[in-house]
Amino acid sequence: MESIILDAAAFPLRDVTVRLVRGEEKRLRWDSLISQYHYLPFHSLFGKALRHVAIYNETWLALLGWQAGAFKVGVRDEWIGWSAEQQFSRLHLIANNTRFLVLKEGRLLNLASRALDLSLRHLEADRRQVHGYPVYLAETFVDPSKFTGTCYQAANWQFLGLTRGFSRVSGKSVSWRQNGQPKQVLAYPLRPDAATILSRESAAEDWQAGDMARIPSTPELRRLDTFLESIDDFRQARGKRYRLACFLAIAIAARHVQQKTARSLLEDGAADYVTSSVKKNQPTIYEDLETIDWSTAACFDQPAEKGHGRIENRRCLALDISSPEWDNYCQLYGRQQAIRIEREHYVLKTDKTSHEVAYCLTSLSAEKASPEQLLALVRNHWHLENRLHCVCDFTYDEDRCRVRAGHLPRNLACMSNTAISIVRTENRFEHLPPSTRHYAAHPEEALNAILKPLTN
Repeated sequence: MESIILDAAAFPLRDVTVRLVRGEEKRLRWDSLISQYHYLPFHSLFGKALRHVAIYNETWLALLGWQAGAFKVGVRDEWIGWSAEQQFSRLHLIANNTRFLVLKEGRLLNLASRALDLSLRHLEADRRQVHGYPVYLAETFVDPSKFTGTCYQAANWQFLGLTRGFSRVSGKSVSWRQNGQPKQVLAYPLRPDAATILSRESAAEDWQAGDMARIPSTPELRRLDTFLESIDDFRQARGKRYRLACFLAIAIAARHVQQKTARSLLEDGAADYVTSSVKKNQPTIYEDLETIDWSTAACFDQPAEKGHGRIENRRCLALDISSPEWDNYCQLYGRQQAIRIEREHYVLKTDKTSHEVAYCLTSLSAEKASPEQLLALVRNHWHLENRLHCVCDFTYDEDRCRVRAGHLPRNLACMSNTAISIVRTENRFEHLPPSTRHYAAHPEEALNAILKPLTN
């Protein structure tokens, strides 16, 4: 769009107003203009959003879009002073100015700051009217390589600091990359005590709309099972033994279980933990680990290992995240270090190389465990997983065992583990499946292997 500034006398600023965009036709027009003229890609506003338009005599001059607060902004969260739990549950009390576009018809001197000021005045009332809860803080991000943020400064927004310079990578999975372009974080408290309100211990009754603020009764909570039963079972009939609602209920009950396990290990068991791998089903922690700047982490490069027709190289990075500046990141109870393990596999037969990256957390401090020791701990876990649990699951097919009564499941597991140990002690077979087939065909040899004394 060409840069033009119209005569301010044609549109006196005092006669410019801001309205909430309502109706399908106006919403589509607003979205179309943003998509066509804004420098950032645009599909739609998400969540409980608001669309404002600055108008003079029904002529659209500027467009402003508001959404809930950004999920994690270090300088903002530090300025507010709220806990991680408060941040997660109170982001809707922040309005993020995600889009601001001055149209060609609105290229008037001071029009941008005027439209922004009027939009802020309407923000509280419109949020309550449309979504049923208040807003205490407005925020936005300004790219200093493209803009100076003059209109925000003129409207008395506060500069809180810079972001860490990451941007989201488009795709189905949530991933982030370092873009090297930190943005300015600006905030506008709609009340002088906004930070105090957002960080206070108790939550106000009007912070959730309608029945959301009311604690559900016991009978209402029991309806969860009824709801889960109503979900269509998309699974194929083959191998289906349990109700889908059963699996869904277990998945819901298991949410944040890791926090309780970590607390129990540290406080009740006086032990430490190392998570073997943080997966993408824990998106918040995984995102934190993926976007951390690992350049200052301690490093250990393991010598190349050759075996099973491939050459493996491993690198372990360990970063101390015990200081207060990391309080809002990787929020697993008691974590002291973040771990990044890089694996490179070169397959001799195919002449192909593959790369893997795994992230872990540990309660062991940097003084207790070096990157070399942490790599050994993680490898030992997978060694145990592959040599015992994987064998029990696949070779002995324990997952499909339908024995449930009394001590019988544990007794059968003990027998399987004993059989695995005997086979490995004999060292006759390189892998367990051939040994299983052999002893099934020669039961007398199996009996002799059980009865004969073990030798060192």
